[in-house]
Amino acid sequence: MLMAVFAACGLWGFSWVMGKKLDSAWGVLLPCAAMPCFALWEPSFSQWRLVMIVA
Repeated sequence: MLMAVFAACGLWGFSWVMGKKLDSAWGVLLPCAAMPCFALWEPSFSQWRLVMIVA
């Protein structure tokens, strides 16, 4: 979970350094908010597949 937060923040930082502004914070905030929920839920492989299909 911590690595996902670092990856999301790193992506935001990289886009800022390259001079591209983010149009919206949803691309960073939504995954960072969802990761703790998934970590507490501890889904099985088939449940992960269902989440990916719905997404």
